[in-house]
Amino acid sequence: DLELGRAEATPERLHIARDLLEKLHIRLAAWLSPRGRELFELLYLREEPVARVAAQLAMPPSAVYAWRNRLARRARALLAELG
Repeated sequence: DLELGRAEATPERLHIARDLLEKLHIRLAAWLSPRGRELFELLYLREEPVARVAAQLAMPPSAVYAWRNRLARRARALLAELG
């Protein structure tokens, strides 16, 4: 939702988007457990597939999908608060 089209990517808009992402990251980090941070890093920062993350962390894929969905809902709620 935060991606900007190339035509809209002015320096000012990019600065605002980066600032919003930084605030979102800080809020999410405070909300996440250590296991949640590990899942976040693997799924979102390293962009590992769910099946690989599930195998690596000895979790059922359904649990990884459920966690990913909870995180997405929380991120949307935080963005609404920050917006």
